[in-house]
Amino acid sequence: MGEAYLDDGDKIPGPKFGEYAMKYSECSSAKSGGNLGWFPRGKMEGKFQEVAFSTEVGKVAPPFKGANGWHILLVEGRRA
Repeated sequence: MGEAYLDDGDKIPGPKFGEYAMKYSECSSAKSGGNLGWFPRGKMEGKFQEVAFSTEVGKVAPPFKGANGWHILLVEGRRA
């Protein structure tokens, strides 16, 4: 992903998130617009899980470095 997007990744508008993921992501989820689907606590690595569960629904998390590289997350919802 380009450095400009890492600097301002949290400013990516939610509706454009999938488009940006398909264009810039190096993750296998890029093909689906970055959609990782639902996942429970304990499934993802530490920092990724921490950010995913502390970001408000509807918000894009600031870029962060996890065990598998840099990430930008859009939290679309949570299951109870």
